Amino acid sequence: MFANKENVNILTSLIKKSEIRNAVVCPGSRNAPIVNNLYNLDDIDCHPVTDERSAGFYALGLALATGQPVVVCVTSGSALLNVLPAVAEAYYQKVPMLVVSADRPVEWIGQNDGQTLPQADALHPFVVKKIDKIKNKFSYEIQRIIVFVFPIVTLVDFILSSIKYLKI
Repeated sequence: MFANKENVNILTSLIKKSEIRNAVVCPGSRNAPIVNNLYNLDDIDCHPVTDERSAGFYALGLALATGQPVVVCVTSGSALLNVLPAVAEAYYQKVPMLVVSADRPVEWIGQNDGQTLPQADALHPFVVKKIDKIKNKFSYEIQRIIVFVFPIVTLVDFILSSIKYLKI
């Protein structure tokens, strides 16, 4: 069963069409619909890793071993910050990675609520492109899906040409 959130279904279909074959997924409530969809795609092998820092390096190793882009999917807050060391390595080695994070509602940022960090520039300057789609305010489903793309020119072009279809 796929998610009942159209934006998540569109994102995962874009990932599938980009011919990515591996996703490293971390547990979390915000990214659960994305993880659910990735698990339900026949063409993608999901590798669950509980610790986000380990997940980042696992994805880096997988991308190095296969020569193919790998998705890393994490939840909100500090989870995204924990992939930064692997992201920096991927950037300098020109290893293709796609980091997807589901963020908390925008109005919660800076309100001393748990797991509410300003994520949009968290991996700067180690990204080729960042896509930050914000849903309408005060809708407490997935508010933001932030996609960070690393040195993969064709994947960047593909996602940028298709991202307009995300209805968030």
